[in-house]
Amino acid sequence: ALDTAIESYLRVKPADPEGKSEYTKQATQKLQELYPFIVSAGADAYQKDNYQLSLIYFDKGIQVKPQDTTAYLYAIYS
Repeated sequence: ALDTAIESYLRVKPADPEGKSEYTKQATQKLQELYPFIVSAGADAYQKDNYQLSLIYFDKGIQVKPQDTTAYLYAIYS
């Protein structure tokens, strides 16, 4: 479900490169709301020594918010 949500929200941006439509604004907001959940889930997996799962979550975090370095940094340590 998470993959589908991320893919769907990310598809909206190229359709409206200027970001003026209500759909683009909503998709951007939803992605921003998902980001802390994704990174937190990755950190939880890491703390449970499930490094493969943590990398999956951090990769999703990078897809959602590539300008934020947190997911990149955490992925390096995983």
